[in-house]
Parts: sequence; C-alpha cells; structure tokens
Amino acid sequence: MLKLMQNEWMKLWNKKSTWVLVAIMVVLTAGMTALMKYISTQNMGGNFTRESMIGDPSSLGGTVLLLTVIVAAGIVASEFSQGTIKMLLTRPVKRWKILTSKFITVNLFGIFLMVIGYIVYVLLALILFKSGTDQGLSEVWGKACTC
Repeated sequence: MLKLMQNEWMKLWNKKSTWVLVAIMVVLTAGMTALMKYISTQNMGGNFTRESMIGDPSSLGGTVLLLTVIVAAGIVASEFSQGTIKMLLTRPVKRWKILTSKFITVNLFGIFLMVIGYIVYVLLALILFKSGTDQGLSEVWGKACTC
C-alpha cells in the first residue's frame, strides 16, 4: 500500500497542473490578505490586526477544499483517459487498496496545501498588519493551535 501511495504522490507532482494549483493557492491567499489590508486601510468596517489575522485563517479552508477536489477529480480522470486504470486493475493488487492510496494521496495534498497557505497567510499578516494589542505572538499561536 505504501508503494501505491508513493506512486500516486510521484504521479501527482509530475503534472504541471499540480504546480499550477499550488501557485494559485499562493496567489489567492496573497490576494485575500491584500484585500483585507485594503478594507482595513479604507475604514470600510474591517478592523484587522496581526493577531486577528493569524488567529482566524478561515478563508483558507474553502480554497483548499476546492483545489483538493480538482486534484481528486484529475487523479481519477487521468487514469481513465490514459488507460492506466486497466493496467492497475490487472495487477494482483486489490481495488480497495488502489482507491485508498488515491484517497490518502489527495488528503495529504490537501494538508500540504493548507500548510503552504497558512505559511503565506502568516507571513503576509506579519508584514502587512500592525499589532493591535500588547498580546504577544506566543499567545496568538496558542489560540490558533487550540482551535
């Protein structure tokens, strides 16, 4: 099963579309953060501070979910379009192991996207936003990790 997951992971990263999706994640995260900064500076009702940004990265979840669904559909569709699913099914590997390896690979990719998005989000929050309270970043990290 580990070999199947490794094979799926390598096939996933050999596609240009995977790298494009990672770039889209970075650009969308940067765009959302820049939009929040713009709203904050224009006094449109948004009072964003560095701590509130780091403590509540709720905008990442939907983006990661959308991109992960695209990858999942691409993994299965490419197997059928290239005809490699027939080769996989003729091997002495059970079907549930093949599908489970694809499922785990897609979930790992989603976790990877979430980590990348959160790193970009935190870095831009540290660069763009002022600290709103005397609260230290260690307290904010504690809130972010306990949620």
